[in-house]
Amino acid sequence: MWVPGLILGPAAIAAGVLLFIRPGVLADLLNAASRSRDEEGRFQADLLKGPAIGLIWIGIAVLLISLFLRPS
Repeated sequence: MWVPGLILGPAAIAAGVLLFIRPGVLADLLNAASRSRDEEGRFQADLLKGPAIGLIWIGIAVLLISLFLRPS
């Protein structure tokens, strides 16, 4: 087993699930950090669900690789 993968995998899954359930939190943070204040340049929360699903899949892959494969 690869111990960092056992830590990073579930962390990525948890972050992805949180981002999928509450995308508005990250959208508000990105809007506060960006310099544009107009409505056209604001991040939309629905657009963050795609990367959230990708982050969940990456977490699952890292977890499975760390469980079943040994790094050389």
